[in-house]
Order: sequence, then structure tokens, then C-alpha cells
Amino acid sequence: MKSAIEKLVREKCKTNNSIKLHSSKKQENVISVIRDNYHLHFKLDYISLQMSIRIEEKSVFCLIFLDPILVNSQNKCDFINFINHINWLTLGFGHFYVDTNNDIAYAIRIPEYLIQNCTDDVGKELFEIPINFYTDMQIPLSKIASGDWNSEIAIKFMDEMYDKGYVCNDDYEL
Repeated sequence: MKSAIEKLVREKCKTNNSIKLHSSKKQENVISVIRDNYHLHFKLDYISLQMSIRIEEKSVFCLIFLDPILVNSQNKCDFINFINHINWLTLGFGHFYVDTNNDIAYAIRIPEYLIQNCTDDVGKELFEIPINFYTDMQIPLSKIASGDWNSEIAIKFMDEMYDKGYVCNDDYEL
């Protein structure tokens, strides 16, 4: 299982220059403070992401979150409403949430039998699906964070994007 995940991570880093890998390889006389097996950084057009992958006994746990934190006490309700709506649209195994540290995170746990039998699908679930969702959400996330949009406008934007396949920037003053 570990070698399959390592291969997926290395392939994604090779094929995408915007992904930077920080591995927690153990070295003699060095104690790592990273508890995850892999920590990656993604740079999208408007936002940056961090991804932590931890290989467990019978599964792999992955957490993808925004960097820096966009949620604060003034916009938290709008972000929660927006993220809850996004979960209705999500077709992957994972889910989005706003955690107690005000991170907007995507979490997924993939069981060992899927990793061993469906490597291509696992790659999509770990990388393509959540990264595509974050890519689609870049503008609404940025606009809610800046206070320019509330959750209603952000939800309307996403619904229009998914219904039509595009949005008219003029309709949203973009």
C-alpha cells in the first residue's frame, strides 16, 4: 500500500510543476515533527493549498486545506453555508468542512483494498477531484474572504458554473 501511494505522489509531483513535496523521511539522529508521510503544497491561480497524506494501518488519510486561513468571525457563517452547498455537489469520497482552526479542509480516507485494486481511481480521489473542486471554488472563496460576496452569491456562481459549464464574469463584476 505504501509503495502505491508513494508512486502516486511522485507521479503527481513530476507531472505538475505547481506541486511541491515535503517528505517526512526519517534520518538518523533527527526527530521529525511532521506526523504525515507526505506534505505537499499546491499553487493555484488565486489560492494556495496544503495537502497532508498519512498512511495508516488499513487506509490512507488525506487532508487538503487552504493556505493561508481565510475564515474569520465575520465570514465564518458564509463560508460554512457555501461549503455545505459544495458538499451537495461533490461526487468524490471526501467532504469539505470548516474546522475548529478556521481552515477550509477537504478530508478523505481511502481503504487499503481500493488502493491495491483501483490505483487510477485512488489517484483521482486523492488529487484530481479535490484539486478540481478547489480550482472551481477559487473565485468564490476569495470573494467571501474579501467581504465582496456572501454565501448566496458564491452559491449562485457555483450553481451557474456547474449548470452551464461557465459563468459570465460581467454578471459577477469580475
